[in-house]
Amino acid sequence: GTVIIIGPHTSQDPYDVCLNLSRQYPITAVVLILHKEEIDFKKAMYVGAVDVLDIESDESEIIESIQKAEKVVLQKAEVGKGDQVNKTAKLITVCSTKGGVGKTTTAVNLAHALTLKTKQVLLIDLDPQGQCATKLGMDSQMGTYYFLTTQPGSPSEITFIRQWVRDTGRDFLQLIPGNSMTSAAQMMLGVQDQPISYIKGPLKTFTKDRFDYIIFDTSPSVGGLQERAIWAADLVIVPTATEFASLDSLAKTVTTIQTLRDKKNWQGGLLGILPTFFDGTNESRDSLQDLQATFSDKVLSPIHRATVLRECWSEAKTIFEYAPETRAAEEYKSLAALVLKY
Repeated sequence: GTVIIIGPHTSQDPYDVCLNLSRQYPITAVVLILHKEEIDFKKAMYVGAVDVLDIESDESEIIESIQKAEKVVLQKAEVGKGDQVNKTAKLITVCSTKGGVGKTTTAVNLAHALTLKTKQVLLIDLDPQGQCATKLGMDSQMGTYYFLTTQPGSPSEITFIRQWVRDTGRDFLQLIPGNSMTSAAQMMLGVQDQPISYIKGPLKTFTKDRFDYIIFDTSPSVGGLQERAIWAADLVIVPTATEFASLDSLAKTVTTIQTLRDKKNWQGGLLGILPTFFDGTNESRDSLQDLQATFSDKVLSPIHRATVLRECWSEAKTIFEYAPETRAAEEYKSLAALVLKY
C-alpha cells in the first residue's frame, strides 16, 4: 500500500491529481497539504482525500495525518484480501415508500447486531440524506455516488470503488456513505435507462469479499434506485409504523416487490414486514392486527417505540452502544437472529 502526499501544484489542480491517483493506483491513501486559500474540505472529501492540511501546519499535525492515512491503507489492503475468500455475501435491502418508519434505524442497528455475532457487514447508504453516516458519528460522503456510477470493468475501477469503504470504528462493520449526490446518481441511471439488474455490477466488487452480509438502506420512494436495490437483494425487510397512515405506503412497497418477482424475475424473498413504533395504543394494536391478518407469518415481531432509539441519534451511537440492556436492543438482536437463519 502507498500513502501519497500532494502539495500545492502550479500546473495541475491538486484535487484533480488526487482523484486521478485514487483511480489509477490500488490501495492508496492521499493527504493534501495546500495553501490556506486552496483548502476546500468538501472538495477534498469528494475526491477521496484522507485528510487536507494547511501548508503551515506543524510537524505533529502532519505526522498524525500520515498515520491516519497509513491506517486507511491497511484497511484497504484487508478488504482486497477478500478476493481469495470463497464465499458470497448475503444481500439485504431495508426499504419503505414512507419516511419516518425507522428504516435507517433498522438498517444501522441490524448491521451492528450482526457484527456482534462476528459477522462481517458492509452497510451501503442509498438514501440521499446520508443518515447512516450520521447515525454512526461519521461524515456523509459521496461514496454511494461513485459506487453507483463506476462499473468495475478494470482493476483500477474496482480499487476506486473499494476506496470509498469507510471503517466505522466498530469491529466488523464498514460503510459506504452517501450524501445528496446519490440523487444525481439515481437520475443518471434513469437517463441512461439502466436495467433493473444494474446494481449487481458494482456489487460484484464486494459479494465475494470477506463480507458475510451487505445491507442496503434505501430512500423512502418507489422506483429507480429502490427497485434496483430490491432486485439485487436476497432478502427484503420492510419497516412500517404501526399507524393507519403507514398501511397505504406498505401496500405500495409490497406491490413493487410482487411486480419485481412476477415480471422482472427477481429471485430474492421477503424476509418480513417489521412493525415499528409499537406502543400499545388502540391504533397501534389495531394496526398490528391488520398487518397480521393480511400478511400472516410475514409479519415480524414488532420494535416498540422507545425514547432510547431517538437518543441514539443525538449520541451517534447504535442501541448496543447506548443502551445495550434495553428492550429495544433485545428486539434488534432478535431480528438479527432471524436473519442469521437464512
